[in-house]
Amino acid sequence: MGEAHPLTDPFWLEQPHTAGQAVDLTGDVEGVPWCATVVADQVPTGGLGWARIVSFAVGLHADAETLPFTPLRRPEAADIEALHGKAWNAAVRGLDDIERTRTFMRALHDGGVVIGDGKTRLRMDRPAKRELVRKAYTLAAQYGRRDSNRLIAQVTGWSISDIEKVVAELRRAGELGPAQRGRPSINEQEGTTNG
Repeated sequence: MGEAHPLTDPFWLEQPHTAGQAVDLTGDVEGVPWCATVVADQVPTGGLGWARIVSFAVGLHADAETLPFTPLRRPEAADIEALHGKAWNAAVRGLDDIERTRTFMRALHDGGVVIGDGKTRLRMDRPAKRELVRKAYTLAAQYGRRDSNRLIAQVTGWSISDIEKVVAELRRAGELGPAQRGRPSINEQEGTTNG
């Protein structure tokens, strides 16, 4: 899924580049593998993106090209068919994650937010650091990312605790709204972010 490509990988800015381009997402449910192929097409956010699942398999044949899915028996569990719905839901979440990550990374890039190599800590003065975190945090909220601190840490090389301190400073200064449980959100009146 999205984790297969670090956020510093050019994949997020360069892919997809043609309609119909495919990417495989993989995972497992209760130890049983699944594989879904997603393709690029027009997406609701506008432009080309990872649009839909076009193939899906669960079980031993999940990584094979043979479809459709065939129920298999595991000695220690019920029919694999019982896991089909869970695996499908995981694949749909995987598609959502890969597309939200792509739009977030494009927005960072297009918004002029400095993206590091993920290995070296970006060095900048405190005001520049605060501005980068404010912009990235706001974009994460706009694109529905619930893990904004982790994403910012991955692209800057900073620790999550350091980012949390900057977010707290921004909240105290009124540049970000109060935290909301579970995810960041946008304060429509002021254009600031909550979360």
